[in-house]
Amino acid sequence: MSTSIVLAIFLAVTCIELGLCGGDSRSAKTVTKETWEGFLQEQREKNRPALVMFHVGWCKACQRTFPLFANASDTVKDEAVGMDFAHADCTDDKSLCQKFEVQGYPTIKLFYPESEKPPQNFKGQRTHKGFVKYAKRMTSPPIQSFASFSELEKALEQEAYAAFVTAEKSAKGIKPLAEKWMDRHLIASAPKLADLIPGKFSVPEDARLAVVSLPRQQWARVRSEAEPAVRFYSGPLDDEMAMNSWLVANRFPGVWAVNELNFYDFTHADQSTALVAVDGEGASEELETQIRRAQGSLASQYFFGVLNASHWAEELKVFNIHPHELPRVLVTEQNFDLWVEDVNELRATELEADLQSLVAGAPLLRQGKTVVTKIFFWKRSAWRYALKKYDYAQKGQLEAASVIVSLVSLAVLALVILWGMCACCRVMLMDDEPDFSHNKPPDKKRD
Repeated sequence: MSTSIVLAIFLAVTCIELGLCGGDSRSAKTVTKETWEGFLQEQREKNRPALVMFHVGWCKACQRTFPLFANASDTVKDEAVGMDFAHADCTDDKSLCQKFEVQGYPTIKLFYPESEKPPQNFKGQRTHKGFVKYAKRMTSPPIQSFASFSELEKALEQEAYAAFVTAEKSAKGIKPLAEKWMDRHLIASAPKLADLIPGKFSVPEDARLAVVSLPRQQWARVRSEAEPAVRFYSGPLDDEMAMNSWLVANRFPGVWAVNELNFYDFTHADQSTALVAVDGEGASEELETQIRRAQGSLASQYFFGVLNASHWAEELKVFNIHPHELPRVLVTEQNFDLWVEDVNELRATELEADLQSLVAGAPLLRQGKTVVTKIFFWKRSAWRYALKKYDYAQKGQLEAASVIVSLVSLAVLALVILWGMCACCRVMLMDDEPDFSHNKPPDKKRD
């Protein structure tokens, strides 16, 4: 078999696997701008929701995600789950993607059979298991019934986030809330609210709703056991806005063990977060006490979580957090548009006091992705470096001479760089090429 034939077969197989060649891929139906309206009408007639992936051929993330999406569509079909999968390739024609305001690829949206319901962004895990779980969750009742906490605990073994629980008599009142949040949280009911609460917690008489986080979701020091976290809502059930505000502020109760599965939602949950990066070997008892004390007094201001810095070493360096400085604190604000880190003013060993100062308006540098915030960061770094050198120079004459030599060397280097930049700019801005004709040797007369 010739090389060209082998290459053609390989490209064809790859194209089919990634769903980039047109036509249906496995059970995920291909849709285009011409077939879109007919596809939606068919889903309405069947009364089945559709999970649609918008992708492009050049996107590496799409190439990783689509095979998982396509395999999940097979599983969903084989298990007779009441949801269909489809995909739209926006490589050559982006009109369908623009219609639904697709900003990045891949974007995955759930389309309901009810025409009055707007499409909903997929916020689950982009894995085979995550897609299948989402399909089952979104085709089940928004509130699931359990008889005991042990049943709920078993169901939560596969959950990345906390569960919201209520009594059966209150279930009707929280149904709109459940429909809104069921894609990310398990919403459960039992004959009594106490039936779904861990035994060590007592239920307030006026409690209507609670959030429950299992020990495996909570952080604990090495060789110590994590505890479940529970919070209660006692407000009215007919005030959907109040319930939703409470839910948003209590999605991550306790001190969470932050990992790859929950990091994005944890830092993009419309709440500021206080992340403590610790050595992989664990944390001291004193540090744990400080973290839990801060969480107890500032739970309304921050979600609290702990990172294993050995797993996030490269990512933390982006935020100026280095292994030799651990433990360190990283505060995120406005869904991670801004963050605060300060090795001097935001200390894990004084977490409660430093966070309270930040809440009170301490002038700590808020960093971000803009050029302006980066300039302020380098300004702060330069100032602290200068102060460090000044303190070093105060130790004696030899140290002072060393600092002076360093400063002079830096000044000379800066001048050389500035001179080079000016010379380059001068050459680039010259209107005409220099005339060297006057240096041209005279032509020799021919005999």
